[in-house]
Amino acid sequence: MEFATVQEALGFVQDQTLRINTTVYATQYPELNYAELVPVNMEGPEWATGVATYITDSVGQAAWFAGGAKDMRLAEVTQGSTEHRFHLAGIGYEFNLEEVNTAALVNRPLTNQKADAARRAAESFIHSNALAGDTLKGQAGLINSSAVTTGNVALNAGATSRLWTAKTPAEILADINTVLTGIYTNTLTVEAADTLLLPIDRLLYLGQTVMPNTTETLLSFVTRTNSYTLATGRPLMIRGERRLLTAGASSTARMVAYRRDPAVLEFHMPMPHRFMPVWQNGPINFLIPGIFRIGGIEIKRPAAIRYADGF
Repeated sequence: MEFATVQEALGFVQDQTLRINTTVYATQYPELNYAELVPVNMEGPEWATGVATYITDSVGQAAWFAGGAKDMRLAEVTQGSTEHRFHLAGIGYEFNLEEVNTAALVNRPLTNQKADAARRAAESFIHSNALAGDTLKGQAGLINSSAVTTGNVALNAGATSRLWTAKTPAEILADINTVLTGIYTNTLTVEAADTLLLPIDRLLYLGQTVMPNTTETLLSFVTRTNSYTLATGRPLMIRGERRLLTAGASSTARMVAYRRDPAVLEFHMPMPHRFMPVWQNGPINFLIPGIFRIGGIEIKRPAAIRYADGF
C-alpha cells in the first residue's frame, strides 16, 4: 500500500489514530496522582466560563429561656460565594506523509509514542496545576494557597534546629501530630485531617530511620500511631510530593495536612484531555489536536488544611 497524496492517506491516518488514542487513554501514570490527592470535579458544561460556589454557615447558640421572656435567641445562616474561571489548554501530535507511507508499506500500525507523549504532557500540566497552581492565571494550588494557615515546626530539644535530621523520632512524630491536631482543635473538632503530604526525601527518611530499640521504621510507627489514626481508627494517607521540598517559607520544606473531601477542596476539570479529529495542517502533515479545560483548585474550607514548614 502506498499513498501518493495526503488526501489518499487521510483515511488511513484517521483509522490509525482511533486505535492509538484508545490505547493511550488506557495508560496510567502513577506518579501523576492528582486525582488521588484531590477530589476532581468534572461536572458542568465543558465550555462553561467558570463555576460559582455558594458556601453557607450557621450561627447562633441556644440558652436557658424563661416562659415570659421576650429575648428569644435566634439562629441565622450566613452565605458567601467564590468563583473559579475555567481555562483552555492544549497539547496534540502530528504525522507526516513519509511516516504514514512507511508504516503502510510494511503493514504496521502508526506508533503510539507521539500520542502517549502528548497525553503525558497534558497529565503533567494538570498535576502541576492541581498541586502548585499557575501564576499566569493567578491560581494557587494545594500546596501554596495563601488562605491556608502556615507555621514552622518546633525547634529540637537543644533549640538549635528544626530539621528532622537533627531531631529524635519522638520530636519528628510530635511535628506531624502538631499539624494534624492543629486542624482538629482549631475547628473545635469539626475537621480532622486524613491526608499528609511530605517532600519525597523526607518520606524516604521516615522509611529508612529505625525507631530506637526496635526493628520498626519511623514511617511504620507514624502510620500506626499518628493522632488521626489513634482518634478515628482509620488510616492516615501519607504521600510524597517533590514540589514540597522548597514550597515552604524561604524555600524550606513543607508538609501539608488536610481532609481529602469535596466539601473541603476540589479540582475543577469540566473537560478532561481529549484528542480531536485529524486534520491536514500542512502540505504533507496531519495534526491531531488535543485540548482540555481546567479551573484549578477550589479550597472551600481553609481551616481543614494546614502547612508546616522548615523541617
